Amino acid sequence: MKTIEFLRSVLGDGGCYCVFAANAATDKRVQKFYDSLEAVAKAADHFDADGFDVYFGLGTLREAGSRKKENVVSLKSLFFGFRLWSKQGVPRPAAGGAGPTKICRGAKLT
Repeated sequence: MKTIEFLRSVLGDGGCYCVFAANAATDKRVQKFYDSLEAVAKAADHFDADGFDVYFGLGTLREAGSRKKENVVSLKSLFFGFRLWSKQGVPRPAAGGAGPTKICRGAKLT
C-alpha cells in the first residue's frame, strides 16, 4: 500500500492535516501543517528518509497551527487488536510481538 492510499483510508477529507516527526538520535521534533494529503505524503516520505519517526494527527483541522479540539473538523480512528492470551488463560508473548508486523505486511502497510 502506498503512503497516499493509507492516508486516504485513515484521515478525513478537507481541512488541514498535522504531521509530527521525531528523531531520537538527534532529539529533534518537528510539527508541521499541510493542506492536502499529497503534501502530507510527500512530507512523510521526506521525514522518513531523514531518519525521523513520522506520526499523523487523525483529525482534520479548520486552520493550521493548532491541534486543539476547538479546531478539529473531523476525526477518524485506527485500532489494532491482538489476543495476547490463549483461550486457556496462558500468555502468548510471541503473538504480541509478531501480530502487528504480520497484519501490516498482510495488508501491505509496510
